[in-house]
Amino acid sequence: MLIKSRNLILLGMKRLVGIAWLALLAPKIVCGMDETARQELIQKAEKGDGWAQNDIAAYYNEGSNGFPKDKKKGMEFYRQSAEQGFPKAMLNLGILYKRGDNVPQDYNEAMRWFLKVVETPEDRFPDKKAAQRDLAWAENNIGSLYRRGLGVDKNPEESIKWYRKSAARNSRVAEKNLGICYQEGFGVEKDDVEAVKWFTKAAEKGEPRAQIYLAECYEQGVGVEKNPETAFSWMKKSADQKYSQGQVALANYYAKGIGTKQDLVMAADLYQKGSAKLIEILQEINPRD
Repeated sequence: MLIKSRNLILLGMKRLVGIAWLALLAPKIVCGMDETARQELIQKAEKGDGWAQNDIAAYYNEGSNGFPKDKKKGMEFYRQSAEQGFPKAMLNLGILYKRGDNVPQDYNEAMRWFLKVVETPEDRFPDKKAAQRDLAWAENNIGSLYRRGLGVDKNPEESIKWYRKSAARNSRVAEKNLGICYQEGFGVEKDDVEAVKWFTKAAEKGEPRAQIYLAECYEQGVGVEKNPETAFSWMKKSADQKYSQGQVALANYYAKGIGTKQDLVMAADLYQKGSAKLIEILQEINPRD
């Protein structure tokens, strides 16, 4: 494996991606709901409004806006919304089954719901922006399930196909995943230059793991001319997002003076911040993974 910190990143991935999922699962209205608005939302849900059901599900999951924290009820409302074809709820169910969040982890069920999302006509989504976002998430997840052989047989070609679909919708996560595939020669001919191209696309959009991978390509001169200063710049962008793996990696850059003046005080500070978060992440990783 080229990337030295890849194993470390993979170890913390589930928890960190979970943070991103929380943002995805969050409903449109997130704070300041008064009782009148809450009752109106409940009435809409009772009448079968999929959007309202999805929002209430998220509120139960979070214990917010006057709804007690009750993930069981949250799943009930997600399912009600999904079963009548509301795309966001179908996507959320797929995510929850993939993560094993309050339901038994079931990759087959996750794949089933992700496929339902991508089979949904775009005019069934609330708007064009939601369609592009939700379809991209579903396509990327399908690609990852094929890549890892979860719920389906491992299939490099199918994985690449779905990653490309997602990347075509401007998904920075799918772009990062395509970079990994090119770097590893998974489903495509190994091509470090192409890997750097995809890492760059994702990194420029702020994807913190892509920024790490790109930094290491510049550090090692793989797929691009070796440039320690550029490597440092990209690693700092990841760390500046308070991304723990980026902080630990940047600490190493400061400690060794890679692309910057050696600064052991800064290295110690970043390592303490990043490693503390990594320990927390590792302690919370589901052993079934």
